[in-house]
Amino acid sequence: MEAKDRSGTPGPAPRPRRRTDELLRRARRAETRPELPDPEELAGLLLRASEIQASFDPGIRPRKDSGAPGGLILVPEDLPVLVLPDLHTRAGLLRRALTWRPPEGSRSILELLDDGGVFLLLLGDLFHSEDPEAPARWERAYREARTGFRTRAAMDEEMARALSALEILLRILTRAPGRVACLKGNHDNSRNREGGGDHGFYKFADEGAQCAAWLESFAPPEVRDALVSFEESLPLAARGHRFAASHAEPAFSLAEEDIIRASPEVVEALTWTANGQARPGSVRDTLAALLGPGAVESGARWISGHRPVQGRYALRAEGLLVQIHAPFRFQGAWVRPDRPLDPETDILDL
Repeated sequence: MEAKDRSGTPGPAPRPRRRTDELLRRARRAETRPELPDPEELAGLLLRASEIQASFDPGIRPRKDSGAPGGLILVPEDLPVLVLPDLHTRAGLLRRALTWRPPEGSRSILELLDDGGVFLLLLGDLFHSEDPEAPARWERAYREARTGFRTRAAMDEEMARALSALEILLRILTRAPGRVACLKGNHDNSRNREGGGDHGFYKFADEGAQCAAWLESFAPPEVRDALVSFEESLPLAARGHRFAASHAEPAFSLAEEDIIRASPEVVEALTWTANGQARPGSVRDTLAALLGPGAVESGARWISGHRPVQGRYALRAEGLLVQIHAPFRFQGAWVRPDRPLDPETDILDL
């Protein structure tokens, strides 16, 4: 049908409105109006995402001697990689990442994922908010927890943020299987257990114990079990072309086989290392083990999160480790296969 202007003169037909992708609509809702997901749907998504991460082709996720999926992801070397720092319930970080357009192209990360033209890598830490309002919210939640959650407005708000952001991540993993991976962080321990390389977490107000208590009280067993399965499916580190990544700085020198085997000692070494705690030479040695003896000289770098940085990034380990966890910024590291990572130009706001 021909369109007309107000005078009745025929004019060009209106351009059809582009439909917003359903995943982006969900991400926007999770960012602006987080709600607790449907338990049955969440459990199903967790199990599907666990299966996807555990069933990567062995050429991408080498197997342990037992045949179980190992702790290392081998990112296809011909793909650009967007590395996202610690999530900490930020659905907004996921939404911005999906809609972000790399500087050398016109298509968004979501479009590139759909077409197999990018790899998306997350550094873990899915739970426990660290936004500017988080300390006060955690203090209120702590008081609620001490009453046995007779009231739980603050803790429900926190868990709505965490689980709605988790749901978006799961939908990304299931939409682009084999092109998205999430590494394990020290916060990815929903039972707040001690053992297997995990430790209970406390920063503002006993967050790990509060989340575990809330899940035990208000989440169905199938959700709790599926969440544990998902956490156990998370790899520990990734290797790409001239870069490697893990949640935390390697605490000591690691061989490729060490990461694949993922012993409790290695789990702890790649998820809990504090600034200044790693043995000297750990990053240099592990880069050489994963990428070859000349990797550092050709510009290879290790990317991690875990500890907050001032500004956009921090350099550690002789400048070989680029730390990108900026809790109050939405940013990512854009790693291209044809050049080394330059933190000044390649850590970008999303």
